[in-house]
This record gives sequence, C-alpha cells and structure tokens, in this order.
Amino acid sequence: MRTASKNIKHPVKAFLFFLIVLIIAYLPISSFLFFLKNDAFNNYFPPRFFLSESLRAGYLPFWNPYINFGYPLYGDMNSGFMSPVTWIIAAIPGYNVYSFTVETLLYIFLGGLGMYRLTRFWNIHTKISLTAGIAYMCSGYMTGHLQHTNWISGAAFMPWCLYLLLNLLKDTSLRKAIPAAIVFYLLIASSHPGIIIGAIYFFAGVIIFQFINKGKSEACFRIDHKRKKSLLLFGVLLGMISLGLIAGYSDIIPQFTRGAKGAFSDSPRNATGLSSWISLIIPMAIVKNGDFFHSDLSLRNCYIGLLFLAFFIAMVTGSKTAWQKYLLSSALFFFLISLGGSVKDIIQKVFPLIEYVRLGGEFRIFTILSLVLAAAIEAQKYILNPDSFLKKLSRIFSFLAAIAGLVMLWASWKLSSTHDGILFTIRHNGIPDHSLPMRIKFLIDHLSFYDCILIHGIIQLILIFLIRKSLLHFRLRRLVILVAADLIIASLLVIPFTGAGKAAPRQIQSVISKSPPGIPIPPLHPIRTNTNVPESEREFIFSWSMYNKEIGTIREVPYPIRLNTTAAFYKKDYHTQDSLYYSKPFLFTKNENDSAQIQILSFAPGRLTLHLHAQTPDTLVVLQNIYPHWKATVNGKIVPIIPEGETFISLPIQSGDNNIRLSFDPTLVRISLIVSLISFICLLLLWAYSSIVQSRKEKWVD
Repeated sequence: MRTASKNIKHPVKAFLFFLIVLIIAYLPISSFLFFLKNDAFNNYFPPRFFLSESLRAGYLPFWNPYINFGYPLYGDMNSGFMSPVTWIIAAIPGYNVYSFTVETLLYIFLGGLGMYRLTRFWNIHTKISLTAGIAYMCSGYMTGHLQHTNWISGAAFMPWCLYLLLNLLKDTSLRKAIPAAIVFYLLIASSHPGIIIGAIYFFAGVIIFQFINKGKSEACFRIDHKRKKSLLLFGVLLGMISLGLIAGYSDIIPQFTRGAKGAFSDSPRNATGLSSWISLIIPMAIVKNGDFFHSDLSLRNCYIGLLFLAFFIAMVTGSKTAWQKYLLSSALFFFLISLGGSVKDIIQKVFPLIEYVRLGGEFRIFTILSLVLAAAIEAQKYILNPDSFLKKLSRIFSFLAAIAGLVMLWASWKLSSTHDGILFTIRHNGIPDHSLPMRIKFLIDHLSFYDCILIHGIIQLILIFLIRKSLLHFRLRRLVILVAADLIIASLLVIPFTGAGKAAPRQIQSVISKSPPGIPIPPLHPIRTNTNVPESEREFIFSWSMYNKEIGTIREVPYPIRLNTTAAFYKKDYHTQDSLYYSKPFLFTKNENDSAQIQILSFAPGRLTLHLHAQTPDTLVVLQNIYPHWKATVNGKIVPIIPEGETFISLPIQSGDNNIRLSFDPTLVRISLIVSLISFICLLLLWAYSSIVQSRKEKWVD
C-alpha cells in the first residue's frame, strides 16, 4: 500500500504544480481581468452559446438558423458540436464568458499534463517531465492562439494521443485500445481541420517508425502479429465512435466554400516564416513590426523555453537516439510546411489533404511538440551523465547569450537612429492622465519592436545565466523553478498582444446577456429592422446577429462556415437584394396582392410549424438556406421544396387554410450520431469496468 501511495503522490503534486503555473502564466485571462480577444467571441463562442441555449430550451440543434440564414451545426468544426467536452459544458453550467474562458484554460492545462505523462512513459526524470509539461503548456503556440479555441483544444490532446498509442503498442489489450480510441476521438472532434490533417501524418509517421525501428530502442516495439491486431482493433473502435463525425463532416464538405482543394493560401500572412523563429530566443519580439515578420501575429510565436532550446541544440550537435532522429525528421517536415511559400507547391503535390489547409503556420504545433520531446530525451541523457554535458551546455548558453546580445545591440542602434521607442514617445507626448490600467495599456500599445527586443532581451540574459548555473551545479529543483519563471514571464509579456482583449469579461457578458433567453419565435418584421447594439459594444462581439436570435442580416457575417449558396446570394448587388428580401420578414408570400396571414405556431432550430390563410394559390418564401435534408408538408401532405433566388426555400400553398410543417432532418447523420453516442458510452463503461477489475487484481497481488 505504501508503494501505491507513493505512486499517487507525484501525479498529485504535478497536477497542482501545473495548475499554479497555468493560473500565473495566463493571469490576464485566468483572473478574468481581460476577455479572450478577436476570433474567440467572433467565431468560436457563438455556436457554443447557441448549442447551450438550445439544450436548455429542450432542443437538439442540428440546424443553426441565425448565422447568415442558417447552416447545419453538426458540420461546424468551430462549434465543437462533435466534442463531448462541449456538450457537457453546454448542458451543465451553460456557455457564458466565464465557462468559455475556463474551457480554453482547461485545454492548455490538459496539454501540459499530457506532455508530463508522455515523458514519464519514457522514464524521463520527474523534474525534466515537469519542465517539458510547462514548456508545452506555455509554448508560443498556446500563447499565440488563445483566441483560436479549436487550435488549442487540438494541441491539448496530441501528447495524450501519442502516450496512449505507445502504451497500446507496449501492452496490446482491449483495456489499452479503448482509452486510445476515446482520446483520439476527442482530438478529432475538438480540432481545427488543419490539426486533424497534420495529426494523420504525425501519427502515421510514428507507426511507420515503429515498424522500421523494430524495438531497437526504449519505447519502440516490434510490430508483430499481435500488435497489428491491436492497431486494427483500435482503428475499429475509433471508427465506431467517429461515425457521426465522419457522416456530419462528409455531409457539409461539398456544400461550403472551404470544402474545395487549393485552400492552402500563398499569402505569407498565413505562414510562419523564418523571421518568426527569432521567437525561440526573444519571443516578445514578435508582438510588433508586421513588416519584418509578414505573417499574422498569432502565427509567429514558436517559443519552447531557454532550457529546451539549449538541449535541442545539444541534441542536433551530438549523437541521437532513434526516437530523436524520428522527432527531428518530424520537426523538419512540419517546419517546412509551416513556412509556406514555394515549399507549398511541392508539398501539395506529394502529400494528399495538405491542399485543404488554409493556414500553413498552423502546422508548427507538430514542430514544437517534436522539439520539446527530442529536447526532453536529451535532458534525460544529462540527468544520467551530467559531467559529459558541462562543457557543451556552457558553450551553448554562451552562444545563446551572444545571439541575444547581438540582437539587443542592433535594436539599441535602431532606437537611437530612428527614435522609434517608448521613451521618445513619453518625452514628446507624455502619458495620458487616465486610470492606472489605461496608463499601462497606453505604454503597452506604444512599445516599439526595438523596445520589445530590449526589454525581453535583458530578462533572457539574466535567465540564461541562472539556468546555466543551475545546470552546471546540477540543482534540479532550482532548475524547475527557473524554467517555470522563464515560461511564465514569456507568456505574460506576449498575452496582452496575442490573447487578451481590452475589455473585462463582465463587460462582454453584459452585452451577451441582452440576448433573449432560449429559442424564441423570431419576429415577423423586415430583415433590415432586426435589433442591434451600440457600436461601442459591437467591437467586443463583432456581430450581434449571432446572439439576437433574429433571422437574417443585410450584410454577410464573416464566419468560417459559408455555404456555396450563401456566398452566391451575398455576391449580388446590395440594392437589388435590399428590394427583394431585406424589406421582408423571414417568412412572406410572393403574391403581394394576397392578404395572406401567417401565424407561427412553434419554432425550434431546424423545425417550424405555422398556419397560413391565403386568398389565392401562392408561394411561401422562407429565408433559410436551402440545403439537403429539408422536408415540408402542407396539410399533412409532402410538398416539394423549391429554390428561391440563390439560396432560400419556397413552398407552394393553396388558397384557404394551410397548416405547414418545415423540418430539417439529416437522417443518416442523426442515425450515425446515435451509433457514435451509444458506442462512446459503452466504451467508457467497459473501460471503467476493466480498470476496476485490473485494480482489484493488483491489490490482490500486493
């Protein structure tokens, strides 16, 4: 029993340690002082909010009627519709600004724990595993993409997937195959499409490596007949619980604008260029000077901490294990993809599916994951034989200090010659006489590229000296604290630029709370008169149409799920569309001389029942996007759905009373989702049962 207690002790300490680091490193967000900026509440929160509101009103929403005249929610990878995590949050606490923020932090936390567990599987020293978890949890990818929820969630599950895959190959049993299938499903269900495609290549590479290496090193296993059967079982289980996801995504891909090949953009803004890798030494440098980096701010940060950068350099310049060779190859492969540019043409021709990825810089998460793992293995060599590393590490840290110093000298020269710095700004303009937070915000906004290099460069030189000293004297506990300090400081310096918005969460929540509760019956007034909020509030949530629960907007809401028919509609001339549709409610009859009376009896996502009395035969127009799976009945009889304009629905009606029912019923997707849900629950129960049985056996042996 003492042994069991000892085994539990370290994970609990690690759990608490990661939680403390997470809270401090992401303090602007974890303290709820600032909200998650930009895409978080423009793209990722609205569908989750709608899902939550639907469930609380007692509806299962396959169709979201509000964004750009509606689309199938199950095909929206931004919504997390296929993820059990999303459904649990939507059903229990419900989605608001605070639960959404906690969800994002939870994914980051899971990523750190996953890296810790993965490196412990390789018997890497606990202190190194702790630092590896911190490096991944506070890496430049995580801090750079705080606003991109399904990029963060995808990154969170990857270390767990690799750990469970290797664990399955080590112990080929149903008890190991079940958790592997469940966590791989969570990865697929929670991730941006680019991460899913990248993960296919990454994990396929791991399996191929296992075949080639044939057990020549630790954590490499000979792929015999038994392991082939185990991988096949894992694939079958994953396929069962992914059936609904496959059906849903397959259903929408032909129908929306990003479902075509050639989406990989040539723009350098969508790549992580060579200049961005300066962030490996001075990550704060990336927050300014877009002309130098050319890419989007969120795609620039690649930081993994000074310790792991040093050990990675040590690995590159020394002998390598089989795993390090594979990880180095993997890092190089995804690094080349993330560069974009001329590399793109070759990659698209050689590797299928890459052409569907719009943002090449997204692939750098696989480079970062590989770098941290390879460096952790090298750090383990240091633990086993520190004396052999002393001279090399001393030279490496001197090299890093020299690079940082040279960059700082260049920045100092540019400051003196251009006067482009915060001190010159204060000298000429002073600091506005506002509250302390606004003064701090003023100083942050007016920092120049060269200021950022100097500020973080000084900090990095101090950390380089302290980390080098701890390594040379083999003070591992102090080393863990220094690595945590390094990653915490780096996170706090960049998050105000990459992750934190100007307002507090309570301000955002006060705007969202103006949304009517539940799923109300939409008013029958002209589209152009739909409610809005003041401009000062719209800047936080971007488009009130995602929250007001009124159907239709006179201008397209820039949202990633854009149906082909919707795109065709909004391409039309604004004034032409205004005269045809925007002056109408979302339900109207074509015959303007007919005094038809429309009474909505019930309204739910993807389901509408109404009574219409018409003087003459007419046509009912429903301003919802036409899409396969819509069905209509009039007085109990099935009627054809006729396209109206580029994208809308119309139904023929007869004179007199018409009882109309319009429903969105994707039968195949619905059945597939039911099969997936039943399979998922059965696997969870089976896993729990097998774990209890195994635990009892181990106690009996003890």
